[in-house]
Amino acid sequence: MKQPYVLSSIRFKIFHLLGRRGPRRHAYKYQVAVSKNYREWKIVSPPNDETFHRPGWQTIKFPEEEAVLFILIKNVAGLRENDSLYISRFQCPAPPPSEPTAENDEDEARVQSESESVDENENDRE
Repeated sequence: MKQPYVLSSIRFKIFHLLGRRGPRRHAYKYQVAVSKNYREWKIVSPPNDETFHRPGWQTIKFPEEEAVLFILIKNVAGLRENDSLYISRFQCPAPPPSEPTAENDEDEARVQSESESVDENENDRE
């Protein structure tokens, strides 16, 4: 961004990795921080969030509106060693939850289809 924007939310999509063990085995802990000057950072994600988040859309609502020039999304932990957090889409500000889009519906259908096919393949091996 070339100038600070006043934001109260962001939304991003954690990339859905299809690995040998399937997509449901990936989950991440992350931290989101914002800055106006790249020196002073303010954490806007829930401070004591110990939840592992699955791939897909993540919405972060800030405690209060912030003037933002830089956004940092930091991978804190993964379920497996060396799990990397990949962001495939980013929206700023986050759209209201009552606005479904065709793109979101297509993404969710594709992910569901991939999950089902991986589960079927795992069942075939057993």
